Amino acid sequence: MSACTADQGAGPATGVRLEIEGTASVWTDLPAVQQELESIGIGVWPLSLADLPGELAELLTLPSLTEMQTQALRDHFLLPRDEVLELIAASGRSPNVPGGGAMETVVANQDYGYPQLWVVQDDVDYTRFDRLHANVSGDGVGVDEVLQMIAGAGVVVRAEQPDGAVYRLELDCPSADRCWIFCYDAGQSHVGSLSHATPGTKLVVQAIGPPEWSLQYTE
Repeated sequence: MSACTADQGAGPATGVRLEIEGTASVWTDLPAVQQELESIGIGVWPLSLADLPGELAELLTLPSLTEMQTQALRDHFLLPRDEVLELIAASGRSPNVPGGGAMETVVANQDYGYPQLWVVQDDVDYTRFDRLHANVSGDGVGVDEVLQMIAGAGVVVRAEQPDGAVYRLELDCPSADRCWIFCYDAGQSHVGSLSHATPGTKLVVQAIGPPEWSLQYTE
């Protein structure tokens, strides 16, 4: 699939943009983006929010959430094991742990665990996610991540390949009722950045595999 040249930022019509950093290779057409990403084991698909119950749809518009609101919204979007495994397979790869491993995991060198609903705030520093890193257990087993972007814009995923090439995926929700679900091998060198996301952007993240793992910088 041939690439085109495009301006920085997700395509205004599609809400998706893929580039290989440092080259002229840029894609903003979703089928082309999907084809390129599948070749490196990453999947991205539209996520319809049209059938979301009204009280939960209202929460998507709020700049911040209470603990109870966060739990209600997160629990609604959590995927069962079989659906998570289907998404990993659709990304063109197998899970790092056969059968998927633990569905609830702890980041040993951070103060949080997964699943998680991230709500982007103006006064929170997200730069710890901006350096290339791998999410792996003490014995080197990687984590698989499935992420549902349910509101907002400016989410960036960078994936470093063995040859040094870095793919950069930028995502905006095209409308209030259409966002994204995406999946990648977080055991490989990558970035999942919220630093340039608009305040109020919401991302439900499931990180499965080894029950305990660490964020290890690769640069």
